[in-house]
Amino acid sequence: MHFFTQKNKKLHKIDFGFKKCYNLMVMKCLFIFNPKSGKGKIVKKFDYIYNQLKTFYNEVECYETKASLDAYKFLLENAKHFDVIVISGGDGTLSECVSAIAKTNTQIKIGYIPSGTVNDVAKTLKISPNIKKTLQNINLDKTTPYDLMKINDNYGIYVCCFGIFTDTSYQTSQKLKNIFGKIAYVFHILKIWFKQKAIWVDIKTKDFNYCGYCSCLFALNTKYLSGFKINKNADLNDGNIDLFFIKTKSKKIRFFDKIKLFKVYIKGFKNVEKDKNIVKLYTDNIKIKFENEVPINIDGEKKLMKNFEITVVKNKIKFL
Repeated sequence: MHFFTQKNKKLHKIDFGFKKCYNLMVMKCLFIFNPKSGKGKIVKKFDYIYNQLKTFYNEVECYETKASLDAYKFLLENAKHFDVIVISGGDGTLSECVSAIAKTNTQIKIGYIPSGTVNDVAKTLKISPNIKKTLQNINLDKTTPYDLMKINDNYGIYVCCFGIFTDTSYQTSQKLKNIFGKIAYVFHILKIWFKQKAIWVDIKTKDFNYCGYCSCLFALNTKYLSGFKINKNADLNDGNIDLFFIKTKSKKIRFFDKIKLFKVYIKGFKNVEKDKNIVKLYTDNIKIKFENEVPINIDGEKKLMKNFEITVVKNKIKFL
């Protein structure tokens, strides 16, 4: 490829050997990364990533996250100063960054270098875990629009869920995830197997209403969840989300109701649609109420809510 950058009013040519791409504008890029994500591989590749980004953009600034919500706070204040933001981390880091960018209402393009444990969003978008390939595909002229879920005042990229085993992503320690990968989630599930109870819920969409107990509910804009391809027909930019929940007769969850959820992960929702207790909906808005505050998982992060509304914001962001 012949790649051109404009610097100090002179045109410099760099030959990479892959497809043509032309960048004749002055572009400012931010590279924001989580050094603890995965096994810290991104730190080892930092110099390589930075140098490659410098060939794409006139200015590249870097920001290393230090703690939870660090990226969110930084981007909420500073995202508007950049044309492109390249994010490296797991699904949690990506969600934190995208949520902040979405709140700025800017048209910033987002590049993503996955470095987490399971990387559900990257798999859904077919973003390679190979850093070299991913950098080659961060191309200014090719973007993928992506819908976001607005959950009260929060934004979610790919999942909003509650109920049995949905706390796994934030209750499983990072140390175990680094050692065992997604198998670490199984350890947590076995630990809490007998402690799970159904939740009374009031669910409303434009064409559907349900009041009663359910063991779990998933609002999804992804094909993958916890590394499993459970929603293979998901359309990421159609203005709707896929909603699945499993009904129960009482607060006590039977053994077979728990097994149903495992079947969903293994076979996907499409292959268990004949089960009368598994409800599948396709909607752009949903309102949910509980009797008491319930832990909600939004992109792997815990939020306590007594009621919430999900509204799909079509094509809210663009991935490179």
